[in-house]
Amino acid sequence: MAERFDTWVMLKRATGFVPVALALSITSLQGAAPAAPSPSPDKPVVGLSSPRAEPDFPAEIVRQESDLRLDEAGKGRAAANAHFATGLIYELKRESEKAFEHFHKAALADPSRERLVVTVVDRFVRRKQPEKALELLKKAVAEEGASGRLHGLLGVVYSELGRQAEAVAEINKAIQQDPGELPPYIFLAKAHREKMEFAASLKTLKDALVAVPGSPGSFFALAEEALKIPNQDKEVHEEAHKFAIGLLDKVEIDDVRNLALLDRLATSYNLAGAADKAISVYQDALKKFPDSMRLRLGLADLCLRNERWELAEEQLNYLIGRRPEAAGSIYVQLAHIAVERKDYPTAERHYEKAILLEPDKETTYYELARLQAFEDREDRAAETLAKAREKFPPSFSMEYTAAVLHNRKDRFEEASESFVAAEKLAKATEPERLTHFFYHEMGATFERGKFYRRAERYFRIVLKQEPEFAETLNYMGYMWTELEINLPEARAMIEKALRQEPENAAFLDSMAWVLHKQGEPESALDWQLKAVRFAEEADAVLYDHLGDIYAALDRMKEARNAWEKSLAAEPDDAVAAKLGRTAKPAPVSKTP
Repeated sequence: MAERFDTWVMLKRATGFVPVALALSITSLQGAAPAAPSPSPDKPVVGLSSPRAEPDFPAEIVRQESDLRLDEAGKGRAAANAHFATGLIYELKRESEKAFEHFHKAALADPSRERLVVTVVDRFVRRKQPEKALELLKKAVAEEGASGRLHGLLGVVYSELGRQAEAVAEINKAIQQDPGELPPYIFLAKAHREKMEFAASLKTLKDALVAVPGSPGSFFALAEEALKIPNQDKEVHEEAHKFAIGLLDKVEIDDVRNLALLDRLATSYNLAGAADKAISVYQDALKKFPDSMRLRLGLADLCLRNERWELAEEQLNYLIGRRPEAAGSIYVQLAHIAVERKDYPTAERHYEKAILLEPDKETTYYELARLQAFEDREDRAAETLAKAREKFPPSFSMEYTAAVLHNRKDRFEEASESFVAAEKLAKATEPERLTHFFYHEMGATFERGKFYRRAERYFRIVLKQEPEFAETLNYMGYMWTELEINLPEARAMIEKALRQEPENAAFLDSMAWVLHKQGEPESALDWQLKAVRFAEEADAVLYDHLGDIYAALDRMKEARNAWEKSLAAEPDDAVAAKLGRTAKPAPVSKTP
């Protein structure tokens, strides 16, 4: 006791203060000490005025000295208190790393302190150090009365380490011990979903609905998890959507000022296939907040996605006069609606108003130019692009738009140059722009310009990014077929595309054509007849190929009939030559 007392006095003298947390920790370790006898007036206080004197403790205290010795558990708690107090001191000194080091040691010394364990584990998980978290959690769950929360955390850490079987086992323990906690159910549902056990994933969410106290937060969490179940099992997918809608119906939003919550509810309804309910959420909210731009734009976007054009226009037109600072963006939205309705003149007018109101919004120029090119108004499109070039520095969007305009007029060499420029600019500043869609367009442009080697190069980039992209598989396979090279690989690519879209007329035609080029006209005929049957309208190329396949089978009457249909769809000198005559121009439509 004298040694402990003298050490305490020395700490006080050396630092000038007594750490309160440490003092409290020591008190809590030892319990309330017996009241010390009042010092005798003729005796000095031991340890202060006479530090070298032997302590004069009452006999009863000396007899109890053995009771103050700590067992192993007590030693662990004492070490934990010391490290925790030291951690607090470092935290006060803003030395967070040293503080955390001692908090970690405190948790290891006494893993029964759940709140401390959870805090330290959370820090390790955030630092991507699951091994250290695992060491601590294994000690913590071994403690008597370890909670389900600790088992749940251990499951998460096992998952981080790729030990999924152990993760699921710990999560199940967490659910058994604390069935009213939501996170373990969400984790288990996700684990089942990732293993493609979709029915088990949905069952876990349904179990959670029964066990966990209902609240808007839990309803949202369960619904959003259910909506992640994919469409691979259609029956379970549909059931999951119904389950999600039922949960969303339970959400009662008392505080309708929470616009983020309203957006979340409407978005979830829409994902679940309940677009009408999603629209109703916005409409009900707008009765109380008719001037909310966020709600109006959310409703307009939702209506646009679900082809509710009139309601979308109603919201945007309402906002134009009331939100003049956003009028330019609103006109762009109105232009998008007009494009969806194929009302291109109105869309053009809306884009022009948007540019007038927001002349520094670069993307609007390019949207307008591409629309004008689509309408075959090349001069207007070129003028719009020229204005953008004068106003803005070179960019991916600028060069991409130039490529689109050149392609519309079959200027493939110029289009190729613009694509190359766009790619170069994107690599420097916007690499996310270089998607497989972009590279497919780039490859198709080089192919149409008869730059086949370069086309193949860009098509291969597409298939490296998206190996199953059907459009490129078919395009590259057909290109090789036309060139009569790599026919086995071309056939394999077309077959792969057809597995994804077995009723695609263009893919069926490619399959027939590669079989024809491989000298299998009988097999080719079946595929070509399917292509004609699934085509949305009479296609000159399909009938031309059908005629060639019939001719290879020496069925000339049917071949001539097919070529006649090809010419009726589109005049072509090469097809006409097969009939021994010159192609006639197609009749001019009288429809205004």
